[in-house]
Amino acid sequence: MIAANSVYFLGLEFGAAYRFLSLAITGLSSYKTIKKDVWSTTFEESIITGIYLAHLIADTDIFKNYSVSLAGFSLGTMVIINCLWELQRMKRFDLIYDCLFLGGVVDISDFGKETIDVVTNNVMSTYSKKDLILRMLLKTVDFGVEPIGVS
Repeated sequence: MIAANSVYFLGLEFGAAYRFLSLAITGLSSYKTIKKDVWSTTFEESIITGIYLAHLIADTDIFKNYSVSLAGFSLGTMVIINCLWELQRMKRFDLIYDCLFLGGVVDISDFGKETIDVVTNNVMSTYSKKDLILRMLLKTVDFGVEPIGVS
């Protein structure tokens, strides 16, 4: 039974609807803040890890007599691209044989001829134009990026 003096919105009494919308907005705002902090931290760590990986490959004898191929998924693609940039900076064009990017978050504009020249054989990127998680999630934290994982 609906009281004559109550205001209703979406089938809820206005007070309840207001509290629901208020909680939803607060929760979404908190989620975006936490997600952005987590994203920023992991993004920065992937950059540092890529640089360390380049030095591990170039400056040690661990891979001395081996062909090195790199494969990365999601933020792992950031590790790879930063490894390639560091190897390029070090002028080490003889170490990486193949690179495979799977659903990458790397911006498509980050791939230049100089970056690809570090790889002696193939650079491959697998992606899905229907990857809504990558497309939507990445857009909420980094609006300007066009990830290789969706194009």
